[in-house]
Amino acid sequence: MHTIIKSGFYIIFIIISCIAGIHMLIKSNGDKKVTIFGLMVLLLGVGESFHIVPRILEIFSNSSKDYGAMIETGRFIASLSIIFVYYILFWFCNVLCNTSPTKKRNITLIILGILSIAVSILFWNTDDTLFVLLRNVPTIVIGLLVVVHFNRQTSSILNHPFKYLGLALILSLLFTIGFELLGQDYPFFIILMMPKTLMYIWIILMGYIAYRKERLSENE
Repeated sequence: MHTIIKSGFYIIFIIISCIAGIHMLIKSNGDKKVTIFGLMVLLLGVGESFHIVPRILEIFSNSSKDYGAMIETGRFIASLSIIFVYYILFWFCNVLCNTSPTKKRNITLIILGILSIAVSILFWNTDDTLFVLLRNVPTIVIGLLVVVHFNRQTSSILNHPFKYLGLALILSLLFTIGFELLGQDYPFFIILMMPKTLMYIWIILMGYIAYRKERLSENE
């Protein structure tokens, strides 16, 4: 029963993210904020599905097929996709607040992105805790920089719908670190995937609720 509930939860996440992302892209009506956020949501759902789907197949498969390689490849693809998710959120923040980031910040993010992709490729198929940590450090730094940038840019906006986005991102990073570092040796910690995914759903709901409110106000 537990595996059925867990699998159903992940399937719901993929469906929600894909439907919400596609809907926002189609119905953006030229609103750049909606288009960017919809793109981020869709990429988040598709990227995560690369390792979620093989895990579900492994649970319900009656064959002796080993899904380990598919899961590891899926984790690698998901780790790359989350880098671009952070970049899109950074872009979204600038459009939302109508600001332009400094050249230094842009260069820093580009360098960290290249470094993150390089170490992900170098250490993508390893069980060594140190190498797993090294693989995740640049991505974690990118995520934290995006959080700091977002909080600074939106600090002057009262009651904006994304005021908890930074918190959701930090919590998702913490759950990801715990899952990545402890999941291999202690299978119990694989459960950290669930709260991490809940944080992603929370972020998606922030954007979708803001989008719906904006559309309703336009129709009044």
